[in-house]
Amino acid sequence: MTNRIAPRRWGAALAALASVALLAGCATSAPGTGSASAPPAPLGETRTVTTANGTASFEVPVAWEVVDLGFESASQAGEASWTNGYDLLGAGIPLFYSDGPPSDVRSFASEGDWGEVDRRDLGRGLLAMAYWQGAPGHFEPRLDLVHAGNGRLDHPARMGADEMEVRFVSEWTDERGERLSFETEAEAVEALEAPEVQRALDVMATLQLHGPSYLALPEGVGPQPAADEPASFTAASGAITLTVQPGWTVRDESWQDAAGADWTMVTLLGPDGAMLQYVEEPAYASASRPGPDADRQVRATTVDGYEVVAARERSGDDPDAPYVVHLSLAEPAGGGAQPLCDDRCVSFAGGLGAQVADAAEADALLASEVVEQMVATMASLERLG
Repeated sequence: MTNRIAPRRWGAALAALASVALLAGCATSAPGTGSASAPPAPLGETRTVTTANGTASFEVPVAWEVVDLGFESASQAGEASWTNGYDLLGAGIPLFYSDGPPSDVRSFASEGDWGEVDRRDLGRGLLAMAYWQGAPGHFEPRLDLVHAGNGRLDHPARMGADEMEVRFVSEWTDERGERLSFETEAEAVEALEAPEVQRALDVMATLQLHGPSYLALPEGVGPQPAADEPASFTAASGAITLTVQPGWTVRDESWQDAAGADWTMVTLLGPDGAMLQYVEEPAYASASRPGPDADRQVRATTVDGYEVVAARERSGDDPDAPYVVHLSLAEPAGGGAQPLCDDRCVSFAGGLGAQVADAAEADALLASEVVEQMVATMASLERLG
């Protein structure tokens, strides 16, 4: 099953670092100066982690747990792409690797007051670096993959012609979920000299970038070919089955969150901009969203007893706003509000890309063949969990 990157809190894992004692007279590097690159230490028995689409690989000790959080994404140009994400558990500190399309987030490790404590040189201008940033009373330890160029240290690094964004980072937070900091530079330096940090640097030093870009999708990822006739489809999560109509494509983006809970997300794309999306999520993650409560037509009922509701509604609050056609699941006489919750929450909704000026045109769309296909697909839904 495909997974998505999810935030984690690492306060417990950092308790040992947060509780370090002051080192009287501890040697530190001056702001903006660097220490010599230390040679990587032997990692013992390791295994190779290769990203799902072949962009990179690195070595981890065999005892470490590797959690794959990769997911299908979109580039800034709207192209289908893949973002890799891996939680590496076992370092004694949080360590996370990702690569994918460039984002709008970029900063400079060499901005402001900072001091380098240790580094590993990976070549191609890449450095795995332990350093601190801050000011008196607030020194933050950092462990980052940075790119040295143009007289500065950038992170996340961007590599290749398509500027693939590469991160290898430890984001340390305290028990409140806030970025960990120390009162003195000496405390931050001692934390960064800890054996756990040295081992993490040695793992980061094994990173190799292999050439394929984030536009390379793992096998089996992406829209599946359009069916020539109605075809049965079962989500990767095993949560649902439904029938895909001729000419429609299906994209399965089911995933598992950091708590190990399954999420099901299936998107169906049809002619004339038609789209349906099924989402099933843990009840704790859900919030109610209103559905159409006027001009609603109950068009079918699923095997699980949900009603398939079609409606025309204004696309905005303006009384003269154009009409759109919307379909959703509803409890019997439930008004169309989603999600529908028991121990898990379900929504299945969609519409057409077209907007029309008056109600008569909207009614004609409601009677169209593509809406009939949408109704048939929704009516075929069966929850298996």
